[in-house]
Amino acid sequence: FVLKIRLRGAKCDEKNYEFSFQSDGFRYIFEKEDPDEWQMEFDIAYPLEAVLMVSIECGDTICKAIFPAASIRQGYRIIPLCDVQYKPYAFSAILGRFEVADTNN
Repeated sequence: FVLKIRLRGAKCDEKNYEFSFQSDGFRYIFEKEDPDEWQMEFDIAYPLEAVLMVSIECGDTICKAIFPAASIRQGYRIIPLCDVQYKPYAFSAILGRFEVADTNN
């Protein structure tokens, strides 16, 4: 399985991250065990034009989420996952911690 995190919008804001993991049927086993290796940083010049895209893939896309970057709030957030037609998957979500900083000051 591959977890993909993408930022789309203005060309200067676009960025991609990919993380691989496997399942033994009961739990997920991630290649990167150190939490610091899972940190991602996005410097967004045009947040009103940017969207954050999350997907889990195994050959084809299994589930995904998309939301405006300007709507991200600081703290722990649940990212509900949908199928490829954007219908919600029951009990499927990713937990993420977001830090938002205004670096324009």
